[in-house]
Amino acid sequence: MCFSKAKWQREEVQDHKFDFVDVDEFQNNSLLMQLKYSVVFMIVLKSVLVYIAD
Repeated sequence: MCFSKAKWQREEVQDHKFDFVDVDEFQNNSLLMQLKYSVVFMIVLKSVLVYIAD
């Protein structure tokens, strides 16, 4: 039973192709997004500084 061949067989899966994905479509350089990222950066920086101070 342990040494018998498995009933299932491994299937070949085609490789994913990212040739047609344009990264520039997902980039947003608006002023609002820059402000949001700045706020996130400040919160993370504050957290790190509080962790270091403790």
